[in-house]
Amino acid sequence: MTGAAPAGAAADQPAIDAIKARIAAGDLATARRACEEFLERITDAVRQSPVRAWLGVVEQRSGSLAAALEQYELALQSDPNNARLTVQLGLTHFQLKNMARAAELYRAAIALEPGFPLAHYNLGLVQFENRDWSGARLSFENALHRQPRFPEALTNLANTLVKMD
Repeated sequence: MTGAAPAGAAADQPAIDAIKARIAAGDLATARRACEEFLERITDAVRQSPVRAWLGVVEQRSGSLAAALEQYELALQSDPNNARLTVQLGLTHFQLKNMARAAELYRAAIALEPGFPLAHYNLGLVQFENRDWSGARLSFENALHRQPRFPEALTNLANTLVKMD
C-alpha cells in the first residue's frame, strides 16, 4: 500500500501472510476462504484493499478472470496509486485480450512508478501482440534498463528485433 498504513493494518498482517502462504503453496481454495472470511470480518475498505488484491490473484490463478477484475478494481478504489495492483489489473485485461485497456493500465503504472520494470515489460508484451515492433523494443529496453537481469525481457527484445528485420 502507499502512504500511511490504516489503523488496524498491523493486526491484519498475520492474516495476509497466511493468505499469501496458501497461494504460494497452491492451495487456492483455502486462500479464497481466508480472504472471504477476512472481508466478512473487516468492513473498512482501506483495510480490505490488500486482501481484495490477493483474492484477485486467487481468482486469476483459478481462471476466474471476471472475478479477478472485480477484486482488483475494488482494491484500487482504496489504493489508486498502487502501481503493482495496476499492473495486475492490466495483466488480467491482457489475458482477456483487451489489449487497449491493458496498455492503458501499464502506462498508468509506469506514470505511478517509472522504475517498475514489470510495467514496462508488460507494456512491451501488448505492443508485441499489436505488432508495434518499435514500441515493444523500447518497452523491453526500458525494462532491461531498470532490471538488467530480466531474462524474459531480454528474450522478448530479441524476438522483437527479429520481427523488425
